[in-house]
Parts: sequence; C-alpha cells; structure tokens
Amino acid sequence: MKVCFFFNWEFSRMCHALAKYIKEKDPDSSFSGVMVQRKELNWVKSQGEINYDLIVLEELFNKYKSEQLDEKLIEQYEKKYANPSLWEWVYADRDLSVPFSSNAYSHDDLRKMVQVLVREFEGFLKKNKPDFLVFDCIASLPAFALYNVAKKMDIQTVTFTYSRAEDRVYFVSNPYDKPDEVLSFFKEIRKNGKRPKKAEEEALAFLERFRSQGVKPKYIQNMAVSEKNIFSLKGHVARFFEYWKEYYLDGYSNDYTFKGKNPFKRTYEKAAFFTRKKMKYKSYFEPAVEGESFAFFPLHLDPELATMVQAPPYVDQAALIRTIARALPMNMKLYVKEHPLMFSRGWRAPKFYEAIKKIPNVRLVDPNLSAREMIQKSKLVLTITGTAGFEALLYQKPMICFGEAMYTDMEFVVKAKNLLDLPKIIASALSSYRHDEKELTDFLVALYHKSVPINLALLMGYVYPNITAKEIFENPDFKLLADYMHENVLSKRKA
Repeated sequence: MKVCFFFNWEFSRMCHALAKYIKEKDPDSSFSGVMVQRKELNWVKSQGEINYDLIVLEELFNKYKSEQLDEKLIEQYEKKYANPSLWEWVYADRDLSVPFSSNAYSHDDLRKMVQVLVREFEGFLKKNKPDFLVFDCIASLPAFALYNVAKKMDIQTVTFTYSRAEDRVYFVSNPYDKPDEVLSFFKEIRKNGKRPKKAEEEALAFLERFRSQGVKPKYIQNMAVSEKNIFSLKGHVARFFEYWKEYYLDGYSNDYTFKGKNPFKRTYEKAAFFTRKKMKYKSYFEPAVEGESFAFFPLHLDPELATMVQAPPYVDQAALIRTIARALPMNMKLYVKEHPLMFSRGWRAPKFYEAIKKIPNVRLVDPNLSAREMIQKSKLVLTITGTAGFEALLYQKPMICFGEAMYTDMEFVVKAKNLLDLPKIIASALSSYRHDEKELTDFLVALYHKSVPINLALLMGYVYPNITAKEIFENPDFKLLADYMHENVLSKRKA
C-alpha cells in the first residue's frame, strides 16, 4: 500500500501517527508527502520511524517567480482538471482571494502558480504512485491542485470531517463535505426500508438528547477563545515574538501566505484591528425582542471553507442578507447573528455591520445569544451551508439552504437555487413546509452507521496545539479512527 499525506500544520502529527499504524498493518507500505509548512519538516525528517519521500510546498511554489507563463498550457489544465474554471482553486485560498487577502498577486502571478503546482504535482504523483492521498481539508490553491491531479490519476482522496451530530466523524473524498458513504447508505435505506438496529438506536437516542438538551459536539465546545488574551497588551507582546520566530527562524518569510507580512507589520495590524473592534463592536449588536416575529440567519465565519469552497456565490454575506430581507413578509424581521468566534478574528470591518444595520427590517443580535433559542423561536431559519440548518431540521423548523451541505440530499429540505424566486420560496416555506421525520431518521441512521465517535479536534491539534504524534498514536480515539479507516477505506481499495 502506498499513501501520500498533505502535511498541514498540526495535522502533520496525525499523518505520522497514521503512517505508523498503516506500517504495522502492512509492513510493505510506503509513504510520501507534501510538506506545507517548513516548521514541521525537521521533526518529520528526523523521527526515524517512517521513511517519507517529501516535497516542500514552499520550495516548489516559489518557482512561479521565474516561471514563463504558457497560456496554452493553462487552457489545457483547465480542460483537464477544472470544474469548469481554475479560478475555483484560487478563490478557495484565503491568502490569495479577494476580499480576504492583502497579498498583491497579479493575474499572471496566479496563473503561473497554477502552472507550477500542476506540473510539480503531476511529476510527484507519477513518481510515487500512491493509492491514497490523505488531507485534513481541501481549502487552498495547493490543496485543490493536488486533489484534482490525484483525482484524474484515480488516486483515492481521504479527508476526515465532523458530521455535526455530536462527535461523529466520517470520511469524504471531495472538498465539499458531501459524505459519499453516508449518502449512498441513506439511499439504500430509503429504497429497502432496512435500518441497522444499532445505528437506529444510536440515531434515535441522539435525536431525543438533542431536542431535550441541545447537545453540542466537543469540537464546538473546544473552540472557545479567551477575549482577555486576544485584546490584552500581554497578548500582543506574545503575538509579536511568535510572529518574529515564525518569520525569521521558521522561514515563513518565503511562504506565499506571508508576502509582505513581517512581524512588525502583522503585530501593528493585529493590535490596531483588535483595539478598534474592541472599542466599537458592542455598539453594533442588540438584544432580541420578546414576541417579535422573525426569520433567523446566522453568519458564517470569514474567511472559511464553508462559503469559499462549499458556496462561493455567497461569500458576500452582506449582499445575501439584503436579498433575504427584501424577500421576507413585511411584518417579519430578519435576525442576523454574528458567529461567536468572529471576535477571535477581531470581528468584521465596521462598515459590514453598519451596512447591515441600515436595512430597516434587520436586527443584528448579540452573538452571545443562544443559537438554539433563536432557532426554536424563529419562524424560519436560513443558512448558506451552516450547522444551524441541520439543527433547524432536528427541531422540525422550516429551513432554507442556499448552498450544498451534508444534509441537503434529504428531499424535504428547501433549497434556494434561484435568488429571483426567493420571495416565493420563503412564502411557501412559511405557509406549507412539511417536515419528514422518517426521512430525517433514515438520514441519521445512515450517518451513525457510516461514522465513528471520536474527538477529532483533539487528534488534529486544535485543542492541544503541542500534542505529539506519539501522544496521538497512543490515544484511544485515534485507535478507533485508524481501525475504522483501515476497515472501511484502506482495505476496500486494496482488495
């Protein structure tokens, strides 16, 4: 068995733990990898347990600077790999795409980057011929280029994804959070009516717990960030020394994501950014009004793959809010709730909130309000691809989804495919929405049958950023995930 890893930040340690596990199961296995951050390179090279054939993304990526642009080659790549435009790869990358990036890359620069990445990844994958390519997520230009080249070569891609149902994790083979195994099994259940008993018991128990207690997955509970640390002088000083180490000692100065971002500039921008927002942001938000009739739209984090990759037409959330507001019945408010973790990013620009608050039937509510209560009290929930849409279905609330999410294959889910029809879609959802409990339960049964209960945030390093590959390897949740992966993904391909 041959496996290639996308060694990305803390996920690099989980990659190594997986390689050790696979090597124990199949001693003849071989491994390769794309090293995204140079800071992870030294320990991977010196670990002495697994021999990897590695390429360093920074080294191959920077070849674009001396690259000669070949427009015919770009056309060939677009026909061979795109779906249908290569711009999807660029606009998935928060360090390259407007409006999130401050890096000034030209049109020619971006085309040269694509040209270099495709050529280098083609050569690397042809040399190593992996059976599997393992990602943490596919949400950047390099990741999209690697994914699409691998897909064309019939290399199976594997990504771990939160299921949004407690701490269930499933595998996907695409960038769009569409769980192929879950959806395939869901269709089987809908066709033959047969539910695995254990999965049915687990799904029904979850549904009861959710409706009575509003349970949240651990990965959401673990995402809390201290506002004191973010805005404090001590936090800014610590941040400067972290940036200084990254830039001058870890070699980040050559990374395409850090163009023009020396530690002095980054620290100043962060300090000014957070201080400005700290002083003003609370004035933008207001409480909910008891008894008021409202539709509920929770904002997504920005930048984030939930919009940039899974629903790119709706990256401009302010524009979508204006469209929704004018499509509502005149006696109904639109409650817009900021994502509670946006404060860790310094909130959004003041002009974003000011534009929202100018819309007469929109109320920008306190981000600390309970999303669960907002969903339960609302007449209608609208979301792009968010978890709030899934939770609305669990609460039997009318819900409209603008993008494609893991739950949108259920037939009773209302999808807004054409914004010109949105007033009619909303009117219909409010007057004649029909919840299908049986279909929802069938979907949850499929989800529980084709997933594994683990705390993925811990294994990925989100909870403990300094967790080692050895600690991951010895964690019971990792053993559960690796066993499931071997049985349901690796072994099937090998057979």
